[in-house]
Amino acid sequence: MPSTVFAMFYDSYVCLCELINCSDLNRATVLNSSSPCTANVIFVVCYQIQLHGLTGPVKFDKYGLRTGFSLDVLEVSLGRGLAKVSGI
Repeated sequence: MPSTVFAMFYDSYVCLCELINCSDLNRATVLNSSSPCTANVIFVVCYQIQLHGLTGPVKFDKYGLRTGFSLDVLEVSLGRGLAKVSGI
């Protein structure tokens, strides 16, 4: 079973590849538009990315943040055992 860090890295890599592929498909539109390729153009393409990665469904909101994903930070100690310290 892959580690959490590897799974998140892999999903990030797949998203980046999808972003590049989507921008290649829309390259004529981006290059022929009157506006240059900016972060706004990248965000518009990023909204379209939806895939199922190792960490679950991967999709983004209008701010470019991943939705439907939670992450808990756990701490192990002798006295308490496994305890949730923080969460995203």
